[in-house]
Amino acid sequence: MDVSIIIVNYRTLPLIINCIHSIIKYTRDIEYEIIVVDNHSEENFQECLHTEFGDKVFCLPLFENVGFGRANNEGFKVSKGRNIFCLNPDTELINNAVKILSDLLDSYPNVGICGGNLYNRGMIPCLSFRRLFPSIIWEIDACLDYLLEYFFYGKSRMHNFNSSLISVAYITGADLMIRRNLVEKYGFFDSSFFMYYEDTELCYRIRKKHFDICCTPEAKIFHYEGKSSSHLGQKALMNFVGRETFYRKYYSSIYIMIADFFFALGAVLRIIILIFRKDSNVDYWKETLNLIWRKYKSCCFVV
Repeated sequence: MDVSIIIVNYRTLPLIINCIHSIIKYTRDIEYEIIVVDNHSEENFQECLHTEFGDKVFCLPLFENVGFGRANNEGFKVSKGRNIFCLNPDTELINNAVKILSDLLDSYPNVGICGGNLYNRGMIPCLSFRRLFPSIIWEIDACLDYLLEYFFYGKSRMHNFNSSLISVAYITGADLMIRRNLVEKYGFFDSSFFMYYEDTELCYRIRKKHFDICCTPEAKIFHYEGKSSSHLGQKALMNFVGRETFYRKYYSSIYIMIADFFFALGAVLRIIILIFRKDSNVDYWKETLNLIWRKYKSCCFVV
């Protein structure tokens, strides 16, 4: 088996059906399997997928919602592929991306993880990777509206506008392919992450083992971002917890406090800008700022 495609479902059955149809339509000249892991969300998901696809899809129901990373870990346990492809349910392939990414790993032994270019509807480029890992510099760059990344990487700071392979910090979990032997040696997703930053942490860990993380513009995938987790308040909380988990794993308390200062400053700046624009995403950043305040308010002395 060349590739095991793992898709995690949480109340996204219509999206997954479209995603699988795109896999079957575009994936050629490679042996693959499709594993759908259900986070205890839809009782009839096995029946629906079997009716639609027959034996082309292996369904793995879980007895609780264990989050994105742990669900992928469960899918890996039953997988057979030489390469493992984590694919979001709110994606659709545009071309033979599975073979393109698998061939990339087979051709470059120093590349441990790879991904392709992601697009919104209308082929609008969207977040496919980042060039920096979370850090103080990362937070300062966010306050500066990513001027540092623009200066060093140009418009290819989160989408590959080049004509060839580029090295990146981390690939988003929407379309992340990793070598099976690396998972067996260094582990897959860290189970302490529920959702968000588990892909960042995996890439960080593999990078520390001296493997490269790359994006190729040849692999193209639609990503209808946010369709599987649209509630802004809940999304802000999960993102905050994921970020906090990453920082606590790799940085000291003093380092985290400095990073949090710039994180809060970035949230304030975004709130001001989004209020001016009358953008509904302001609620996301208001909730983020509230979470930062709640984290530190117990340390404040009230006279």
